[in-house]
Amino acid sequence: MMGQIISGHGVTRGRQLARACDLTVLTCMDFRLHARLRHQLEWHLGYGVTYDLLTAPGAGYDLAHDDAPHRTQTRLEDLGTSVEIHQPERIAIIPHTDCGKYPQFGIKDKNELRRILIEDVLKAAHLLSKRFPRLSVIGFLAIVRERHLIELEAINVSSERLLSRKGNAPIF
Repeated sequence: MMGQIISGHGVTRGRQLARACDLTVLTCMDFRLHARLRHQLEWHLGYGVTYDLLTAPGAGYDLAHDDAPHRTQTRLEDLGTSVEIHQPERIAIIPHTDCGKYPQFGIKDKNELRRILIEDVLKAAHLLSKRFPRLSVIGFLAIVRERHLIELEAINVSSERLLSRKGNAPIF
């Protein structure tokens, strides 16, 4: 969805770009997230927020792990296309608490999954901050209960908490 049209120019958060959006969202492909995602993003970021929506199993998993470099490259190319064409100011990474990608790795405990999802957002944020240095990277954890997105919980992805892709050691 584009910003409102004023005098023939798209206006998004005061920027005079015909095709600009506020952010690019990378979230899981899971259908349960999408119906309420706009409402939740508007609650956190302001009414009328515009965004490109990119989906992939596990949201930022491919950016946080080195097990499939071709998928990492695909995610980076998709994000790069959004950045080039729609010039967002931010990238949001939004995995969810009931993600089907993670149990295949033997992660069944909900608290352990939550910890790993947050670590993956931090690792992905580090990679994206290096790849797109002019953009802010933000993270949310989508809380899913009984087949529905309930809320987005903000994740602090400030630079002092970013993790490397190859381990859990903080990067300073």
